[in-house]
Amino acid sequence: MALTFETLGNTTVQFAVDGEPILATDPWLSSTCYFGSWALDHALSDQQIQNVQNSQYIWVSHGHPDHLHTDSLEMIPKGKIFLVPEHYDQDIVNSLTEKSFKVEILPYRRWRRLHPKIEVMCIDNENQDAVLIVRLGDALVIDMNDSPSFGEDGFVARLAARHQNDRVFLLMLCSIDADMRNFVDTDGHRTMEDPKVLKPGAVWEAARRSERIGA
Repeated sequence: MALTFETLGNTTVQFAVDGEPILATDPWLSSTCYFGSWALDHALSDQQIQNVQNSQYIWVSHGHPDHLHTDSLEMIPKGKIFLVPEHYDQDIVNSLTEKSFKVEILPYRRWRRLHPKIEVMCIDNENQDAVLIVRLGDALVIDMNDSPSFGEDGFVARLAARHQNDRVFLLMLCSIDADMRNFVDTDGHRTMEDPKVLKPGAVWEAARRSERIGA
């Protein structure tokens, strides 16, 4: 049995069993966000988009438009089951329900089985963001997206310790990600260092967190 996951740009991740799409996260499939200032660095293939559309479950971490992407939601068939964190505010739940999607709230730190080989745990936090932990067969996939840890690294590390180190994967963006820091003056000139200079900081931040949690 083939258990796979594929990153699809920004924080969209596709989980599949024997090629059958089961779960996709934070779907950003095309177009731009933040009033056209952000775009995917490469276009997704037709097959990648279809896999997200055919997924049984869609998980959304939080309400920022590169995670809850309005244009991409219009591309997903109605009736799909959206899994959302147990956030304090119910705006995401209400918005998805109004779009005729089925919505299931994932309680804090509680496992939910989606398939005999896939179960998920959602860790929401005070930032109105969330981390998704995915057990994929004997592997553990820790999807931090761009969420702060808010003291959860110890808990996550204990989960990771139950798995072989080479079967624990960390997926994350970083708050200092160089590609996202696109500040310009009124003449359109960048007001900060080039991404090539800033990028190592983002890479090292990911490396430090990976070491902390044992991924």
